[in-house]
Amino acid sequence: MGTRNECSTIVRKLFAKVKSAYDLVDRFYKRCYNAVFFSCEHMSRLASEQQDRPLNTRERVMRRIHLRMCTWCRRYEFQLEFLRNQFKHYASEYPNKSEGKLPEDAKKRIFKRISDSSKDSL
Repeated sequence: MGTRNECSTIVRKLFAKVKSAYDLVDRFYKRCYNAVFFSCEHMSRLASEQQDRPLNTRERVMRRIHLRMCTWCRRYEFQLEFLRNQFKHYASEYPNKSEGKLPEDAKKRIFKRISDSSKDSL
């Protein structure tokens, strides 16, 4: 049986080989995963585009697969849908509020607040 230093050297070499094999498998897995599945960043763009246009078949399938695995993207899509519904509700409830003109008294109040805050910051 070898000395303690020889054993520790053999163990270190063995761990180094196992780690390099693990790193190789990990890189391969990530490369394959990214080639097949959409990233969360891509999914967030797709969720926004879905509001404006119908998704093609590949995008719909990949979206379903990703949403089954990713809690954060499911939450993000839920929040987008919630906001969209709230804006629709607001637009239907207050149709005349979207004229784009601000009343004069509101303009004066805003201008006064801005001028007061700029004096305070000096």
